[in-house]
Amino acid sequence: MSAVGQIEKKTQQRVVKLFHEQLGYTYLGDWADRIGNSNIERDLLQASLKKRGYDDNLIGRALHLFEKAAGDTSKSLYDRNKEVYGLLRYGVKVKPDVGENTQTVWLIDWENRQQNDFGVAEEVSVAKANAKANDKRPDIVLYVNGIALGVLELKRSTVSVAEGIRQNLDNQKKEFIEPFFSTMQFLMAGNDTEGLRYGTIDTREKYFLSWKEENPQYVLGQPTDRKYLSNSECEAGASLLDCALARLCHKSRFLELIHDDVVFDAGTKKLCRHNQFFGVRAAQNFVRRLEGGIIWHTQGSGKSLTMVWFAKWIRENVTDSRVLIVTDRTELDQQVSTVFGGVGEMIYRTSSGADLIATLNARKPRAARIMSSTAWSPMRWARSTTIFTCTSAVALIRTDAACWRTSFSTSASPRFSSSLRQAAAVDAVRRPCSRSKTSYPGPSMTLNLPPCRPFGMSPCLLADEFARRYTWRL
Repeated sequence: MSAVGQIEKKTQQRVVKLFHEQLGYTYLGDWADRIGNSNIERDLLQASLKKRGYDDNLIGRALHLFEKAAGDTSKSLYDRNKEVYGLLRYGVKVKPDVGENTQTVWLIDWENRQQNDFGVAEEVSVAKANAKANDKRPDIVLYVNGIALGVLELKRSTVSVAEGIRQNLDNQKKEFIEPFFSTMQFLMAGNDTEGLRYGTIDTREKYFLSWKEENPQYVLGQPTDRKYLSNSECEAGASLLDCALARLCHKSRFLELIHDDVVFDAGTKKLCRHNQFFGVRAAQNFVRRLEGGIIWHTQGSGKSLTMVWFAKWIRENVTDSRVLIVTDRTELDQQVSTVFGGVGEMIYRTSSGADLIATLNARKPRAARIMSSTAWSPMRWARSTTIFTCTSAVALIRTDAACWRTSFSTSASPRFSSSLRQAAAVDAVRRPCSRSKTSYPGPSMTLNLPPCRPFGMSPCLLADEFARRYTWRL
């Protein structure tokens, strides 16, 4: 039965029921008349931490630091949110007492995600920030361990979802309830006819995104219209809105997106698009199997940030890993450096082949463990007899290199350590791509590194002979 045409309140009731009965969120209640609603529900957070074994002393110190960061109105909303995210992502570092070792209090259990307490509250009345401000009442707020991480504004079918987006934008203004958003990761708006749109703090209306779920049964080579599941019908019901919420806000998915797919990019907080999420996840599986491949994205689909998320994942999940970025021209080198620098990943630019080898071999790489080199010099030096001594993964990301025919040798020289594992991520070259978006083999180029697993992130479709190397395709 179609849900189109339901009034807003009925839509809200149905969505709350979806969160409670299908997604397993605890229903916290209708908080329209509840006093003291906050983005940090201290009682809920204390109970969650105590359940996970933290003592009262650690809990009190951690909550003090967390609430201080979230409530620091001397900083911009962006800076507060960034500091809060760091405490959520990496834990709160506290000393039980003077002279004692620092301990980490994890506000969210990232390792055992189902052990967290997920809650949903509706009609959450939030008091104005000051005498000149105004009270507001978000339709639905999602809490994890008592911390507000998501807010959802709903509209009836005949009202554009854009109205819900603007409502979220207004609520973030200082004259309304800006402090409430210091912990927010996802801002969502939806209705039954247009589905769901999502963004984060300060996201402009035109940059709110829609989610598409990849079809797990899809096989490369099949028609592309089979790549994504329908948003009009799913286990959650026959509603665009319900399907999107069930997929985006599933407990594990919701925390995975927050943990792995958020960046603070030079003053702008950004979330991943569905193509970036599924592309990186596919590449991760290939890395685990020590295989290479190609990720195809269209121009403007966020290849640079896909590189960032993939590189960050490699560094955090592949022991003793190295990430090497190879660019084919100066402007691309500067672009990549700017993108990585903007998200706090400083790139060390190697000055020579010897410097490259030395940096790869460093037992404790510099703080900038992501290196950038230009003009193919790394390829010449990589063919030398210099020995790599690191014993784990090296990732190669070559930007803007989609249409060259590139041959990667996986035969290791006897002088290389047999235990060396390498993963290469290549954001592929764009040498003359045709208007048909199909690339044809150009000059061949060989890169000899010990068992290397290249990944291409290409802005144009490759000729058939290379299509078998696709890891993931938009």
